[in-house]
Amino acid sequence: MAEYLIGGYISVASVIENKSRDIIKILIDAERQSRISSASYHYPEKAQYVFLEKFFKSSGVDVRRVSSKEFSVLTDGEAYGGIAAVVGERRYVSVEQALHNAKFTLMLDGIEDPFNFGYVLRTAYACGCDSVLLPVRNYFTSSSIVIRSSAGASEMLPIALFDDASVVTSYLAENGFSLVCTAKTKDSVDLEHAKFKTPLCLVIGGEKRGINKGLLAAADNVISINYKNDYKMSLSASSAASILIYEVGSRI
Repeated sequence: MAEYLIGGYISVASVIENKSRDIIKILIDAERQSRISSASYHYPEKAQYVFLEKFFKSSGVDVRRVSSKEFSVLTDGEAYGGIAAVVGERRYVSVEQALHNAKFTLMLDGIEDPFNFGYVLRTAYACGCDSVLLPVRNYFTSSSIVIRSSAGASEMLPIALFDDASVVTSYLAENGFSLVCTAKTKDSVDLEHAKFKTPLCLVIGGEKRGINKGLLAAADNVISINYKNDYKMSLSASSAASILIYEVGSRI
């Protein structure tokens, strides 16, 4: 089983609360914890340790309390606020589970940078997406980056992987989902004027290669962001995704 080091209280707490991964061990900078616990300030951080201590007692998870120096060695020099964990693979759900009772689901096609991927998941969760569909590949090889850039949202969303886009688009159609793709084509509709119906699956592609042709061909609607100024360059994947997810989510 693959193991990943994740760092920071928000990352560790999101895995604990959502049971999204096996927790192999938790690392605590004991010197930092002692300093914070005995101080008359640092109240937010004190609450973090209270939460973790309750979890330790109820779960029996392996907890390693180490010196600040050893913590730095174990985390490759990252401070992580004195809290880190070694965790297993991200747990996924089936496509059927991801779409069950979903009103607004998100499909990502080609967003591979772990920072962008995390930022998009953060927006998706905040703006009401019920689930996320992803083509098969390991999106969490940089788990720590994804979890931290998503502020834990990557562990909160039901995520399903699929092998064949045509099978998924057929399943979406059979279950009444409107497939909305984002691309700048001659037939695309300006986001400002687009109309949506639920349940809906919004497909967002990466900056470089965009959405694959099979998904575009199956789309019920193709929408694009029309700029207010004459600008020829693409928005970053996370910026475009934020605009699209918010606009679509707020109108359905």
